[in-house]
Amino acid sequence: MVSEVEALCQSGGDAVIAYLPSAPMADVCKKYGVWLGAGTNLVSDQELLDYLEESGIWLGYCPHGDEEFEGRSAVETMYEMGDRNFVLIATDPGHPAGDARYKGMKEFLESKDDATILGEYRGADGNQGLADLLALHGTNVDAVGKTSASQSHGLEGAVGALAAAGVNDAHISVTDVSESAAELFDSGVLAFMNGGDRIDAGVMVVPAINALQGNYEGPVYLYPNYVQMHSSEDMDDFFQYVENTEIPPFTADELRAWMKCYNPDATNEGFKEYLETEFTIENIAARHADLFGK
Repeated sequence: MVSEVEALCQSGGDAVIAYLPSAPMADVCKKYGVWLGAGTNLVSDQELLDYLEESGIWLGYCPHGDEEFEGRSAVETMYEMGDRNFVLIATDPGHPAGDARYKGMKEFLESKDDATILGEYRGADGNQGLADLLALHGTNVDAVGKTSASQSHGLEGAVGALAAAGVNDAHISVTDVSESAAELFDSGVLAFMNGGDRIDAGVMVVPAINALQGNYEGPVYLYPNYVQMHSSEDMDDFFQYVENTEIPPFTADELRAWMKCYNPDATNEGFKEYLETEFTIENIAARHADLFGK
């Protein structure tokens, strides 16, 4: 990744928004006078964060929401539905978002005397681990908490494992988006899903433009909330208002309002508050009513 960043810098790039920033990446950007920020993932290593902040070219990050809170919410939803025997499936250790979601799930369940974690699986074989555990515990499994809905950790594999074991009344919650989840919501299997992190890199354009225009205020740390879904109707609203490819949740005009070259009164703190307040389905629908013809 560092070599790709250097190639971008050499080609005349002015700013880089990275998925996972690093010290070598910062060194390359500083060498070429290029700004560096991050989208999607927070920087949890304090030593690295200190290094980035001392580099003079660090814009900040937009990791999107409180990942631990989302993990807790996922299993709490099923707990409140009466589920007590849980299986947790998470991404491989080392993925910042996955680790935080997994931590939130575990901490919530461990705080409940009447909740039991029957099995914990990290990595691409999680669904197979669930299948193996079901062979032992069968109908004792009430709920499955998953940190990812990607192909190797897909919902379909977990649903298939439950069905194959004859477990028809268990629930699944996932801290990720699956476009095929509407049917699972309607069937009652899926209890919780969240999403909305695709805005992260896009909104970091605002501090990048401000820095490039000579209006750098220091790094900004943005935490817009995830959008939580509990039904196929929630999913419909999510894909209409949040992940609409034609009308983004924050339009160019709305982002320009936080660039000092268009609005001298704009501040990092004001932009942070704006994102954290306005990134809800209700507020997006209200702001964009004219765009959707409503």
